[in-house]
Amino acid sequence: MFSGHTLKVLHATFRPDGGRLVTSAADGTVRQWDTRTAREIEPPYDRHVSEVRVAVYSPDGQWIASGGSDRTVRLWRATALGEGRRDVALWHGHTGAIYDLAFVTVPGEARSGHAPAARVPGALRLPTRLLSASQAIRDDPGDGTVRAWDTASASLPILVGHTSYVYPVAYSPAPAPRWIASGSWDSKVRLWDAETGECCAVLEHSNRVRALAFSPDGTALISACDDEEKLFVWDTATGRLRGRIKGPGLSVWALAVSPDGTRIAVTNYDPATDLSWSVCDVATGEELAAGKGMLLAYSRNGRWLAGREADEKTIVVRDTRTYEPITRCVGHTQQVHSLAFSPDDQSLVSASSDSTVRLWDVHTGACRTTLEGHTDQVFTAVFHPDGRRLASAGRDRGIWIWDLATGQEVARLQGHTSYVWSLAFSPDGKSLVSGSGDTTVRLWDTAPLRDRHQARRAAEALRPEVERLLERLFREQTEAEKVVVALREDRSLPEPLRRAALREVLRRQVGPR
Repeated sequence: MFSGHTLKVLHATFRPDGGRLVTSAADGTVRQWDTRTAREIEPPYDRHVSEVRVAVYSPDGQWIASGGSDRTVRLWRATALGEGRRDVALWHGHTGAIYDLAFVTVPGEARSGHAPAARVPGALRLPTRLLSASQAIRDDPGDGTVRAWDTASASLPILVGHTSYVYPVAYSPAPAPRWIASGSWDSKVRLWDAETGECCAVLEHSNRVRALAFSPDGTALISACDDEEKLFVWDTATGRLRGRIKGPGLSVWALAVSPDGTRIAVTNYDPATDLSWSVCDVATGEELAAGKGMLLAYSRNGRWLAGREADEKTIVVRDTRTYEPITRCVGHTQQVHSLAFSPDDQSLVSASSDSTVRLWDVHTGACRTTLEGHTDQVFTAVFHPDGRRLASAGRDRGIWIWDLATGQEVARLQGHTSYVWSLAFSPDGKSLVSGSGDTTVRLWDTAPLRDRHQARRAAEALRPEVERLLERLFREQTEAEKVVVALREDRSLPEPLRRAALREVLRRQVGPR
């Protein structure tokens, strides 16, 4: 007898060799069993948030795809290998429950030897395609569609490398974003290529990294960690430390860089005095202003700084010339965790422990909209660059996308297995990045995943040419900084080659570990 599920078993299928049985159930789990002993032989997969209607093995038995009432398709390893359960892919698209899944091989790929199957940790090869169906079953009409998923790009949306909670994430600014930065309690900042999802550099810190921000031109990254009295300024082209700026104390909880790059607003925590803020001049390190509470966001026009007061619930907008309050926003009943200005600087969005997201009029302080739906603390909320939508997330693990014209949720992105602390949209709005307590950084794209896979393959194809180019430039210039300048100034270089070469320079200086 196969015993372990706590609610009705909805689907069962054998591994192709008959040695295992996979079952899915209404309890939201997928379990694997030894067919000879009837014992459960792997940790249960429990990342679906409702009934799992179907789970199937890949033809080689190395992978399992599952789907169900949460309308997601998930791909994961059949063998945990001591790493715990991690999604290899999570796909959204169905609007009804998923009842059937099937792995397929595209005709000709197996014979040609050119199947675009991806390599993932452990050197296992992914199958080629996965089909999912949401058909009518009894009283459930489904969505009436069959969808095909390209598993070749399956390993790209989850950026794995951190070993502890991921707190801040950020995209480098327009016009040509190249980097995603993530900071973690593992004392590291990782720089990921925004196009391919590759980790190109690890910036070591002495303690937990709670805050980071790019300079307005994207050439520098400012970070802060616990028990350091300095802010660190890193060169994003080489990964080298440009310099240090004296900070306000030993535990920086938040920082924001002014749009012109001349000032940094920092929030510091001291157990004796609680939270306090200060603004310093980047060039001189001089403290320009200070006070109690937090500062969290500059407006895009540079005229205002938004933060919260010492009571943790009242939002205050300050004039950046005098640092005097010009607007107060009152309405949250618990702690405010994040603030962000709209693209036109007319609105402010706040995320709070009271489980709400609120939009405020910057000039009057009036609450324009209260977005309700989260079931726990909301830690972050950010505007889409078009200003018509926003994303929010928190302790309930889901990422909510809202239509601001209607105030309604239009999508909920599931996948993280712990709280989501931070979100950032790419400057073009085509991608959203999230940082979570589950130690992962995730990318959520409006473009098909195959686009990222193709970008990575194109980068790999350029590698021999990149190596030859850099060998010549390092022979001529000797220093990484001079090589970067030469790459940026050489107008004869094709843009893909230039980007690939700059990425390789960074990898050579402080590559991933």
